[in-house]
Amino acid sequence: MTENSRTLFTLGRGPQAEPLGAFDNYRAPDALARLPIGWLLLAATSTTQVRERFARFALAWDVAGFDLFTPPPTTGRIDVPDGTPRRTEWIPPAHRRMIYAFDHNQWFFWDADDHPQWHQLTVGPDRHVQEHPTARTYGAEYPLTQGLDPTQLAVWITAAATAHLNTPSDAMLGVQVHTGESLATPELHFIIHTGHNDCADALADAINTLAGEHNWSNPCHPDDRRFTHSIARVNGTPPGGTPITVAHYDDVLD
Repeated sequence: MTENSRTLFTLGRGPQAEPLGAFDNYRAPDALARLPIGWLLLAATSTTQVRERFARFALAWDVAGFDLFTPPPTTGRIDVPDGTPRRTEWIPPAHRRMIYAFDHNQWFFWDADDHPQWHQLTVGPDRHVQEHPTARTYGAEYPLTQGLDPTQLAVWITAAATAHLNTPSDAMLGVQVHTGESLATPELHFIIHTGHNDCADALADAINTLAGEHNWSNPCHPDDRRFTHSIARVNGTPPGGTPITVAHYDDVLD
C-alpha cells in the first residue's frame, strides 16, 4: 500500500486490522457490485470466503485495467479506525481514503467525505448496495413511521399532536412540506393558528416531542437527519383551514 492508495480492504477494524491490499483510485460500493466478481466479494459472509474472493477480485480488477492493485505491506501498521462512533476532524482531500473492512462477518465501509464515518453494507439481489451509517441513533417511535414518506409523516405528526390535546375550537395546525431536489433533508414547517398561548405552547411541545421520537440523529454527521422541522405561530384561524402543502425547495410559500 502506498500514500497514493485511495481504497483499502481489511479484515477487522481498529489497531488489529489486517490489510488485504489497496487500489489507487476511489471505488464506491455500487461501482464494485456492478461486476459479478465485486458483488460476490461484498456478498461474502465469512473470513475464508473474503480471503478467497478478494484474491480473485484483486487479480481480475488489476489485469482488466480497472485499477492498479497494491499488495498489503509486510511490515508496519496501517491506520484503520475502530467501530466507535465519533465525529472526525475535517480531512483534506489529499489524505482521504475509502476503507472496506470485513468485521464480525459483515462488511463495513469508511467513506471519503469531509467527516468520514462507518457504514454497514447490505447487498441486494439487484446488486444495489445500501449504506447504513452505524452511528445513527433512532427515536424511540421511529419503527412506527419508518415506511412513511415526508408528506405522510407530516400528516401523522399533525394528527398525533392534536389527538390528545384539549384544543379550543378555533385552534388549527397546518404543515408545509419542503421536498425539493436541492434539499438534502426534507423540511416540515408546522404552523399553529390560534390566539390562545397555552394551546400554542402545548401544540409546540407535542410537535417537538413527536419530531424527536420519529427522527434520527448522527454524532458523526450532524446534518444526517430524517427531516428537520420548524414551528411558526399565527394569531387567528385562516378561512378554509390550513391544508398540508407539498413544495419544492425554491417554491415561495405563504
